This record gives sequence, structure tokens and C-alpha cells, in this order.
Amino acid sequence: MSITSKVTFYLHPKLRKQATEGNHNFIALIGKVLTDAGLTVAFDSDDTLARLRALARPGRGIFLMDPPVNDRSLTLRQTYITPFWHIEKQAERWYWPVAQAPFDPAVVDPQKATNFQRFWQNRLLGDTIHVPRKDGFVFVPLQGRLMEQRSFQYCSPIDMIHAVPRHDPVRPVIATLHPSETYQPDEERALEQLLAENDRLYIRKGDPARYLRTCDYIVSQNSGVALQGFFLNKPAILFGRSDFTISRLMWPISGQRPPLALWPDTRPILRPICTGSCKYRRSTQAGQRRKTGLHRSCAAMAGLSRG
Repeated sequence: MSITSKVTFYLHPKLRKQATEGNHNFIALIGKVLTDAGLTVAFDSDDTLARLRALARPGRGIFLMDPPVNDRSLTLRQTYITPFWHIEKQAERWYWPVAQAPFDPAVVDPQKATNFQRFWQNRLLGDTIHVPRKDGFVFVPLQGRLMEQRSFQYCSPIDMIHAVPRHDPVRPVIATLHPSETYQPDEERALEQLLAENDRLYIRKGDPARYLRTCDYIVSQNSGVALQGFFLNKPAILFGRSDFTISRLMWPISGQRPPLALWPDTRPILRPICTGSCKYRRSTQAGQRRKTGLHRSCAAMAGLSRG
């Protein structure tokens, strides 16, 4: 068989071992599709040398979350919730077709969307969905690299935390540390400084489901926790680019003002943000647009590959 018919997966060591042994369901399903089409499947690591090998190889490649090296390679990424995945031409989620596509609620079956929401409420959050409420606080699920403003972010996570109590003068703010992240001493010092400056700010560890169930709304860079909040009809304000925002609700601070009446639940924070008193650009989803956000999420997920 020609070497040009080989498709190589570039994976980190643990996942590579799983895939080689046939113990990763989604990759195994892709492999079957490829072999049924007459192609062969191989596995390699995902380090710098492997990317150089990918450039030299005549076949095709599939990378995990990393940018493809050429037009003969793709990237795959889990889409927040198992078993949904994306296979795309680029790694940046905010450039994916689903993020750029216009949303037309008329083409979404309301009953299917409702059933989808109920199913994933139970699957993700279990008993917590039976008593969702608003206890009067803002939930901020943190990710990593708190001091750095990355290319897809409108400010650093530390600046994001600082902005929330400044623009919402009433609600307490509960920020949770990501369980998979190891925070550095400078990040810990910055969090301690924020705690000292604001008596309405709390830093917590643990399961985010309890805060999803009881918060008024969510503020995040682009955490998948915000997407899960949509299943509980929780509005979200995003400080970073994502693939699950509604593009027409992304408002530049210095540009056109959004109709604030559409977001009654988050108006205390949105008013100063949208009138230009904060220098950062944000995307917003909230209030009466929550149902639209759910439909967009459902429509997006309906097009994903499942494993």
C-alpha cells in the first residue's frame, strides 16, 4: 500500500498508548472509518520532533488540539462534553465553522432542543438540576495561566476577576480554582492581593456544580463550565473568544451599544462594561437571550461527531 495512504495520529504518551491498544473509543471509531476506506493508521508522539516528522511525511496527519502542520493534516478536540468531538482544519475554536455560522432559531426543532437540554442536565449535573436557584452571587470558574493575557483573551484572568466586583457593586463573587491546574507563587500572591482588596471576593476549590446550581450568572474566559451553565439557564459573560458564543452578541466596548433591556439578570455588570468604562472587549450572553444561547449550543452540538 502506498505511504501516501497512511494517516498518522500525533498524541501525547498516555493517549497514544490508549489508542495503540484500541482503548480510546473515538479514535478507534475514526480508525475504523479510515481503514474501511482503504487507508492505514499509525501513531506518533506530539512533541516538536514529531511535528517535524509530520512535515516530512507524505501521508496525512491528525493532531490532538494542536495546529495542523500543513493542508494534509487536521486537528481533533473534545467538545466540552463526552462523547462530543470536533475534527477541524484549525486548532483555534473561535475560528471553527460552527462559531462563525449565523444562528437561525427557525431551523431548530424546539422539542428536540428541550429534550437535549433535559438529557444533558441529568447526565452532567444529576440531582442538582431539580433545585436550581439564584442565591445572589457571581460564579467565576478559573482556568490556568492567571497572569497572562493570551491571544484569545481580552484581558488576563486576574484582570477579569478584578473587573467583576468593580462593575457589579452588590453581588459577592465566588472564583473557583481549576482542579487540573498547578498555580504558581506569583498567581497565588495575586489572588491573595485581590482577596485583601475586596471583601466580596471568595476563592474556592471543589466541584463547580454546586455553584452552577445557585449562582446568578457566570463570568469566564471561555470555560466549558459556562456552557454547562446554559443547561441550567444560567447567563454567562465571556472575556475570551470561544466556539459557543452567539456572534451577533459580541460587542466591542468602543463600538455599538447593545440593547441592555435584553439582559435584565446581568444589567448591574453589563451597564458599565457596555458604556465604555472598562477597556476590555467582551462577548455576552444573558437574560432573555438565554434560550437563544441554548438553541445555538444544541444546534452546534448536533453537527459534531460522536464516539
